[in-house]
Amino acid sequence: MIFEIDDIIPFSKRHKNETIREIVASDSGYIRTLIEKNEDFALSQKAFEEVQKITKGHKDTWEPKHTGNIFDELKPYAVPYLFDFNNEELRKLNQEKIEKQN
Repeated sequence: MIFEIDDIIPFSKRHKNETIREIVASDSGYIRTLIEKNEDFALSQKAFEEVQKITKGHKDTWEPKHTGNIFDELKPYAVPYLFDFNNEELRKLNQEKIEKQN
């Protein structure tokens, strides 16, 4: 599915009833993870550009947990973190997903 900035992600349990705009403000890493790992999720080009404006200057605040247990490290995105969407690789991946869905 291709989402717009004010859409609610119907399958999101973590951000139930929140728009993508609201999620990006507090947990932009969640949207990043969806783009990278969910085959059916993409932002429209317009939405991606808006997310780039909102996240400009965000520092990647995700830090992996190194507990020594390999299973803990398989679930790295369980906490909110910020991510700057002014990232060419992510933009290309999102665009490829849009093209695949059209």
